[in-house]
Order: sequence, then structure tokens, then C-alpha cells
Amino acid sequence: MPESKGEGGSKVYGIILLIAGIFIVVTGIMNLLGWNPLLAVLPPGTEFLAGASGWTDMALGVWALIGGVGLLRSQEWGWGISLVVLSTVIVKYLYEVISGFLASAFLTLDFNFWIKFVMIFIAAVGIVYLLLTKYKYA
Repeated sequence: MPESKGEGGSKVYGIILLIAGIFIVVTGIMNLLGWNPLLAVLPPGTEFLAGASGWTDMALGVWALIGGVGLLRSQEWGWGISLVVLSTVIVKYLYEVISGFLASAFLTLDFNFWIKFVMIFIAAVGIVYLLLTKYKYA
């Protein structure tokens, strides 16, 4: 495969995607096997942190790993995969964040809301950053 012409990749988002990908793949496998010890430890309402559907979590995790490696190696395909993964994270949690915000009547928001909100924020910042630094990969 030909090397990218750009210099320097996004090490920060590459590492974030690698860590997230490993966590998501492991929880996806545990959910498929029906054994996820995190479900017993997490407070009520935060079970989503352990993952809900094994197959989609595993697919998203594998693509996050591939995109993270691509970003670390300054590859254009890694840039594209990373944009898709970060966009998928936004789509996956945006509805739940909006409905949680509206349901709380602007007073108190639970832990579940804040974790998803932070995930959306990191993904949105990542998309903007990757779009602004496309010259590194093209």
C-alpha cells in the first residue's frame, strides 16, 4: 500500500481510538459470552458502560482499533475510518443525551447523561480536529 504524503499523524486521537477500541471489543466479547462482571459492579442506570450489544460493540471496537493504528501511522485510510467511527459514536448517543437533557427539566442530570455527553464532545472535537488537519494525511 502506498505511503501517505503527509507528515505526522494525530497521536492523541490515535491513542484515544486504540484504548476505546480495546475496551469496546473486550466488553463486546464478554456480552456475547453472557459474562460481564462490570454489570454487577456499576451503579443502576450506568449499565451501558459495560456495553449492550456484543456484535455492534465488537464491530465498532475493531474499526476504532484500525482507525487508531492508521492515525498513528499517518495514513489517509486511518483518517477516513476514524471519521466514520467518531461519527458513529455521535449518532449512537446523541438521541439519548438530548432526551436526557429534556427529561431532566434542566435541573439534575444523572451520571449516564454526563458520560454520554463527554463521549459526544470528544467525538465532535475529534471530527473537527481531523478535518482541520487533513493535510497531514493527503
